[in-house]
Amino acid sequence: MIPTYDKAKEQHDLLDFETAQNIYSKMITGINLSDSEFKEYWDDFINGCIEYSNFRSLWLTISREEKNNQDLDAKRTSTHNELIRSLNVIMRYLQQESKDTSWYDEITENRKRIGDFANYIAYIYAVNSRD
Repeated sequence: MIPTYDKAKEQHDLLDFETAQNIYSKMITGINLSDSEFKEYWDDFINGCIEYSNFRSLWLTISREEKNNQDLDAKRTSTHNELIRSLNVIMRYLQQESKDTSWYDEITENRKRIGDFANYIAYIYAVNSRD
């Protein structure tokens, strides 16, 4: 089977592109990347999105034996946990700055949706990096 977006949309609780786009738009409204502290948090979050997305993308290409490898599974879980941690830092920082953080509840009800959101952001960064 070759994966398609239509096939992915059949999955329960998938964060679809339109919803991810709306959440991302809310998230970035009014953020200030010239604030060096926030920029550091943001870069950490974006790097986490890219790392997690790469890990998740490769998952369909590795063997069952590789998936069952305890070290690989632990690394995947650790990467996901680090992504969630960096997302929480962003949310708390924006909260302290009195920014809208209503977007947070839309993705944190399910760990997989956080991963979906990371994939969306990695995609946005990748297509915007074309020179």
